[in-house]
Amino acid sequence: MRETRWAAPDWSFQAFDGEVLAAFYNLVERTVSIDGVPVRIAGLNNLVTLPAYRGRGIASRLLLDSQAGWFDTLGAECGLLLCADALLPFYSRLGWRETKVPVSYVQPEGSRVWPRIACC
Repeated sequence: MRETRWAAPDWSFQAFDGEVLAAFYNLVERTVSIDGVPVRIAGLNNLVTLPAYRGRGIASRLLLDSQAGWFDTLGAECGLLLCADALLPFYSRLGWRETKVPVSYVQPEGSRVWPRIACC
């Protein structure tokens, strides 16, 4: 993951405890090709809970409460998440499903295939 050059986010979603940031995630809007068909996606990036707020479900609620806007407001047709294998159980509980197909993407040095799990 560290060798991947990530796109700058188009959106940032945040959850606060009073005036203190408790959790956030970024979203990247893209049109991708799925079986040769252009599909508008919302790419989930960096769902993070600050250490003092972990274990309270804040990030889960933030994600679940805001996902409908990806489709209604932003016009996404699906969500996409490229994640570390260890995070699959967490995202599965939130309704994300592992894809069973290779996901290729472009980096400055050329096209690559994501070596880990992709979820939609």
